[in-house]
Amino acid sequence: MTDAYDARGPYVASSPRPPRGGGLSAVNVVIAGLVAAVLALALSFVTGGRGDGEAEAAAPATETTPTTIATDPAAVAETTTTTAADDGKVTLYIAGDSTAGGLGAALQPLTDEQGIATTVDYKVSSGLTRPDFYSWPDRLREQVPIVNPEIVVVMFGGNDAQPIKIPDGRNVNVTAPEWAEEYAKRVGETMDYLSADGRKLIWVGVPTANGADFNQRLTVLRDVLLAEAGERPQVTFVDTWNLFNGPDGTYADYVVDEGDGLAKRMRAKDGYHLNPAGAKRLARIVDAEIAKEVGARTGTTPPPPTTVAPPEGALGLYNVESGDAWALIARRLGVSLDRLLAVNGAQADMPLFVDQKVKVPLPA
Repeated sequence: MTDAYDARGPYVASSPRPPRGGGLSAVNVVIAGLVAAVLALALSFVTGGRGDGEAEAAAPATETTPTTIATDPAAVAETTTTTAADDGKVTLYIAGDSTAGGLGAALQPLTDEQGIATTVDYKVSSGLTRPDFYSWPDRLREQVPIVNPEIVVVMFGGNDAQPIKIPDGRNVNVTAPEWAEEYAKRVGETMDYLSADGRKLIWVGVPTANGADFNQRLTVLRDVLLAEAGERPQVTFVDTWNLFNGPDGTYADYVVDEGDGLAKRMRAKDGYHLNPAGAKRLARIVDAEIAKEVGARTGTTPPPPTTVAPPEGALGLYNVESGDAWALIARRLGVSLDRLLAVNGAQADMPLFVDQKVKVPLPA
């Protein structure tokens, strides 16, 4: 495989066909808090929230209600899938690593409803850091002229938070200044290629992870993405950093779903990937951005998102499961035990019952 990052830049050989459709929307960096406002609710990645307080815990809820944890998207084999669109409809290309695979699986039914021709193209364990393993510049040069998309959605993440080879041949760690410089070059070149020739690019950022060291490396990656997207008005950046955190701003396994107001497990067991429920939540947000672009191209107005009003003074509700205790629920939700007890007017020794509804505190 040719190393795509030569002196000419990775995309010099590209000559895509002119896309159908027209103009671009203005710069639109979507921060998770603003997304929440659009959805009319406050937003809230393996267990990792805090459970503060030392009060004696109540006995666990006692009925048998199995908890189903969905398959990790990282375990799904890489694939390319395409759906056809009606004549005159918009074409969409979704590309990236396993996170893009999970997102694409959740997003494709939504874009199908809009009559969009959608291609999902992902490779597990890939990214922009290791073209010796898998060269996305080569892949994009190959696929973009074939798919001829008007809208592109890209998501790379955890695989890129590793040492990178810089032009002098050295491999440098994520925290080294040279890492950010080289990664920014690759990200910028990828953004420029994918947003050229009238294409709209929606770049989806990384969420937090359950681990301080991993989060530190992901922070460097996120900062690069924010900076590069901010310099390109033709790129929309969907910032997911806080989207799957709990009310205390820390990693959470369970997050409130605005669609029904219930807290659901949205992380896979590895503490980073989204499970199908999490991917569906993210897909709704990305779909709203796609709908905006389709509306700009077709002159239509996208429908507003469907949400459920939360309980007064709360973000949503958690449905008690078998074996739950107040401290366990607090850890799952990423909130302190004291705050969880306070919003529910409860004490740590109060019993819980299966299917009991527990209020999720608002973000601090």
